Amino acid sequence: MVGSAAVRKPSPASATRDALAFVADAESREAVAQAFRDAGIVGGSIVEGGINAALKQVELGTPRILIVDITSTSTPVQDVAALAAIMEPGTRLIVIGATNDVALFRDLLGVGASDYLVKPLDTQHLHVALTEASSTKAGQAPAKLGRVAAVVGARGGVGSTTVAVNTA
Repeated sequence: MVGSAAVRKPSPASATRDALAFVADAESREAVAQAFRDAGIVGGSIVEGGINAALKQVELGTPRILIVDITSTSTPVQDVAALAAIMEPGTRLIVIGATNDVALFRDLLGVGASDYLVKPLDTQHLHVALTEASSTKAGQAPAKLGRVAAVVGARGGVGSTTVAVNTA
């Protein structure tokens, strides 16, 4: 996440929208519309445009789920970081793009995206991403998968290293 991100309070305009998508082409527009129908999102709207249109529109408030197309930008990670910095808390950002790159995927997740999907969009994958984004409560971070276990010995030579190695 971006360390200098300003915390914004939800605006009344964004409270009425469940989802908002900014897509650059007709094929993606149809896939997002179908995924909205499949996921039961009735308050979803689709706007023509990409990340630049999203950056302008988000100033007015963000919905629970925001889908943004990054195919038109030459600096996707920086643009998504800028978008994540001005989004309201609890908004889930799903990014769609044309580049199938694991490093890009990890960078986007690191700056605030919830998921990254590669074009051409598969409505089933988009439906899963929407369902996961919808199931996370507003303001709640996604569940962490890792666990930490500590083994401590009262003094040297009591076998805490042996227990730690065998537990791992």
